[in-house]
Amino acid sequence: MEHGDTTLEEVRRLAEKWFAPIPAGEPNLRNLPTEPTQNEARTLETTAKVPLSAIYKAYHMEAKGKDGYFATDLLSDVLGRGKSSRLYEQWVRQKPLFNQIGAYITASFDAGLLVVYGTLNDGVSMQEAEEAINSTIAELQNSPIPETELTKVKNKAEASIAFEEVELLTRARNIAFGAVLGNPNYANQEIQQLQAVTPEALQDSAKRVLRPENCSTLYYQKQA
Repeated sequence: MEHGDTTLEEVRRLAEKWFAPIPAGEPNLRNLPTEPTQNEARTLETTAKVPLSAIYKAYHMEAKGKDGYFATDLLSDVLGRGKSSRLYEQWVRQKPLFNQIGAYITASFDAGLLVVYGTLNDGVSMQEAEEAINSTIAELQNSPIPETELTKVKNKAEASIAFEEVELLTRARNIAFGAVLGNPNYANQEIQQLQAVTPEALQDSAKRVLRPENCSTLYYQKQA
């Protein structure tokens, strides 16, 4: 099988020629301390001279490579990726409580965060804004997501991965990332694992991750 101006066999031959004589180093065993499990809701309120008040809700989630990670990844997309997400559709388009709202995850070797954030429209109280976010979360906890909606976010995620893989540097970085996780082939399995997420798995993730006692909330109030 040819790749550009060379072949797989030639790449293997050159790799053996130049790298085989180099002895392997000592294995780097990552044994970092883990953060204690959060068992109660935490809040912080602050004020600043900003145009709009904002709210940030951060939930602890699995590390990349752990069971449930891909379901939580897609859960964040359903909640707040783009203008077709549930939070944006409900609280910007249908009932404009927010000027902007979304969700994302912090993917890393270690356990990360699923963050929901939003900037409030003038006249909207922080309590009203938080209740709106919680009602959207409750929907996902109480009812499995329709297959059509799940397929839509899966396709978006797959397209993002495929687009990133166009860059050779990104491919090399993803292989290295997988190697640190103990699976150099990890990058080639991401799409398959995303597509394997079921509505039930996503609902389970919503129940497991999006719990009040697993959340730290920042109320960022604008000065009157």
